[in-house]
Amino acid sequence: MENVLLNEFQDADPASDDVAMPLRINVKLADLGSVMAPDRGEVISITYRSPEIYFGKAWTSAIDIWAWRIAYFHLLQAQIDFNFPGIYDSVSKGGTLEQKAEMIRACQCHFDLHSVEYFQDCDYSAVHDHGVRGGLNSSEEHWTDRLVALGIPEYDVVFLYAVLQPDPTKRMTVDQILDTGYLDVY
Repeated sequence: MENVLLNEFQDADPASDDVAMPLRINVKLADLGSVMAPDRGEVISITYRSPEIYFGKAWTSAIDIWAWRIAYFHLLQAQIDFNFPGIYDSVSKGGTLEQKAEMIRACQCHFDLHSVEYFQDCDYSAVHDHGVRGGLNSSEEHWTDRLVALGIPEYDVVFLYAVLQPDPTKRMTVDQILDTGYLDVY
């Protein structure tokens, strides 16, 4: 992007002067920064809230990694069909109790929170597996399989799965994500 800023955007392949062959640019955007002090203030829209928020656990900047992962999840889906809403697509910030319960059900099913030690002491009594599609406890395929079936490259799905750690104490840090090299541009 620095070259674009300094030299302006040139829509031509630098190796070829043929204007019929436009330059293809692959861009990966990432915002892994925190916008507020941990454990304070109103948290982002329902879709981007991490499981620890729903279950009243203490939260840290690891919630940003979760939110970024969900946003990236949507971007991958949009590459395939921009008009198709993502699995977790919603920008509702306040949300009704019903919407909150549905997101908890989705997290619980899709990420199998029952089996995650960090969430063992959580109250799941109001949360049932029914009505949530693509969860680990349902008869449908796993969300990773659905993404591959949609045509999302497997290496993207593998990366997404790696950063999709429901346990915030085991979630990859910003440095670890950057160290994978996945976001590097060649």
